[in-house]
Amino acid sequence: MPGRTLPGGYKLAYFKGDLSGGLVAGVIALPLALAFGVQSGLGAAAGLYGAIALGIPAAALGGTRTQASGPTGPMTVVSASVVATAVATTGSVEAGLGIALLAFLCGGVLQILLGLVGVGRYVKFFPYPVVSGFMSGVGLIIIVLQIWPFLGSASPKSPLEVFTRIAEPIAAVNWSAVMLGAITVAVYYLFPRVTKAVPNVLVALLVGTLVAVFADLDVPNVGAIPSAVPGLQLDQMFSVSPEHYPLIIGFGVTLALLGSIDPC
Repeated sequence: MPGRTLPGGYKLAYFKGDLSGGLVAGVIALPLALAFGVQSGLGAAAGLYGAIALGIPAAALGGTRTQASGPTGPMTVVSASVVATAVATTGSVEAGLGIALLAFLCGGVLQILLGLVGVGRYVKFFPYPVVSGFMSGVGLIIIVLQIWPFLGSASPKSPLEVFTRIAEPIAAVNWSAVMLGAITVAVYYLFPRVTKAVPNVLVALLVGTLVAVFADLDVPNVGAIPSAVPGLQLDQMFSVSPEHYPLIIGFGVTLALLGSIDPC
């Protein structure tokens, strides 16, 4: 019965809207999670599993009826810095995985502690221009880091290198990638003029994917995504050398503070 209320106060009348909203949000969040995973340096699979791992507890423990969680640009930029530093320190992603994981764990624990002591109530005193400038700066970094992929090349992790080495992607420009990127951007901005009933992000994703598949365009792909649940890498964290602890704590504090102000 549509008007029936289940234990806990949930009304079946909400089910249709919740189902459609969940499907659309999931489809839109998928490429976002994959892209942020790639940009972080840990790969597309890491972004996908991270979004799944976050979405389940957020839905179960969220404090509002409209709770929505997903990867964010600022956290991705800092995460990429963590991974890049770990790789530079140890020489490879595999060797530096323990440092990165421990830094993320440290950031999560510190953010929980900040919440328990009630630091969040003071976030409202942050000047809006500071928060706005910070978020705008992060957005600009993300845009800059997409210049190389738009031209068909893998982007360096440093925004400065994007410009100092810009001759490399220009010399090896992939015109199929440029065309596909232009089509996707055009659909994103023009489709709302047709209708706003369907999310333009979803339409741009579908149109771009279909064009690439049916036109058989030679463009870089995300690659294979593992179908099995990844194994825990706890042993990697316990094998980190104590000399790296100051670096890990510094990144942990940064992640915790950023995670506290990011929703602002």
